[in-house]
Amino acid sequence: MKVKLSDIAEEMGVSIAAVSMALNNKGGIGEDTREEILRTAERMGYKARKASKPIPESKEPRFIKLLRIKKHGMVVMETEFFAAVIQGIETQCRKMGYQLLIANITLNDQEAHQIANEYHDDIDGMISLCTELEEEDIGPLKRMPCPQVVIDRKFLWNVNTVLMNNQKGTRQAVEHLFEKGHRNIGYLKSNTGIYNFKSRFKSYLESVERLGLECQEKYIIPLEPTIEGAYQNMKHYLSKTEVENLPTAFVADNDNIALGVMNALKEYGLSIPDQISLIGIDDMPFCKIVNPPLTTVKVYKEEIGRQAVKLLVEEVLGDTECSKKMEVDTILVERSSVKDLNA
Repeated sequence: MKVKLSDIAEEMGVSIAAVSMALNNKGGIGEDTREEILRTAERMGYKARKASKPIPESKEPRFIKLLRIKKHGMVVMETEFFAAVIQGIETQCRKMGYQLLIANITLNDQEAHQIANEYHDDIDGMISLCTELEEEDIGPLKRMPCPQVVIDRKFLWNVNTVLMNNQKGTRQAVEHLFEKGHRNIGYLKSNTGIYNFKSRFKSYLESVERLGLECQEKYIIPLEPTIEGAYQNMKHYLSKTEVENLPTAFVADNDNIALGVMNALKEYGLSIPDQISLIGIDDMPFCKIVNPPLTTVKVYKEEIGRQAVKLLVEEVLGDTECSKKMEVDTILVERSSVKDLNA
């Protein structure tokens, strides 16, 4: 029976990545560990050429590659959110002595071929931005023979993962409105069903139920997750709705939706927050300067990037025994788009 890398890793109690680095003469593991892996591989009948010593670590450039993967492009765009995540990755790479390479991929019928071409022997590890991906899309990533971290999406796949705490963020938004006296709270729901939005909506439903509030389906409004798309969709919705019967408050799947809806409500003569209160999620820079400034849930975007690099390097060095799924906490940022009905 053919001996696989996973067999050697299980025999020694190390990661598959450590075995791969030893057999491919790559840096990132100690010489004693490398020699032991090579001896074990030979004993188990793995046919691999024993490599010479690697170039000293200080003289050898080390690379981490970031894959920015789009599926439909409705969420992954050139926005401040993703720019901040990438800034966190770049900063931590420099701090830990790695150079960052960035590749952009749009999934199509050739996605497996595209993704496979992004890996080469000089890369120590891969970070994949998987915001728009579903379980059925990740086969090519799972076959990558290198340490990996996934960001902004959680999969059943046993891989290091970093994303925001979607459930907590939405719960904070609903509870804030409840504390301000709101009992009729609607939801501005993305019509693009990515994992993050699904998690936020699930948390909204759970929060409303826990607080003993009524969830009215007609006030769960599907909207495009962009400013312009949400604006146009909300205008269409308002044209067919009795605006005087709207909820006193809405939570939005993200700040882009909240801003688009804010503009549509104003166009229909509705005052924010006097008639309608709004809360977004992400804390995008425009939240401070719109009128009124938008109450939102802050996502520590750069921290997501920094933690992704730390987890990846941990795996590259063989300093971990299992994958980790990390959720970065959120905080509510109170501004002026929510009316206190208790006052």
